[in-house]
Amino acid sequence: MCFGEDFNAQCSRGEIILMKSALLGRMKVGKCLETESGGYMGCQQNVIHQMDNLCSGKNRCSLQKVVKRDFSVEDTDDACPEWLFQYLQVNYECIRGT
Repeated sequence: MCFGEDFNAQCSRGEIILMKSALLGRMKVGKCLETESGGYMGCQQNVIHQMDNLCSGKNRCSLQKVVKRDFSVEDTDDACPEWLFQYLQVNYECIRGT
């Protein structure tokens, strides 16, 4: 999901969200990133713990107009430079549960 967009996850009745992965960065060219520019393709950070805390175990989860400051990230070798446009890639599934 591109920054500035809403994130909405919803499961059917009797199901809950299970976050499988959540990456913040520039993983590939696509909807949020039209061209590979600046040589920073492939930089990313794992933000699964934050998305897990926000959404896992709930029937529905939404974040309004997601921005980078919604995530506290560490400065690591894999991280994108702070000034670089990044996006959020989330993978979840709905499982039976309460």
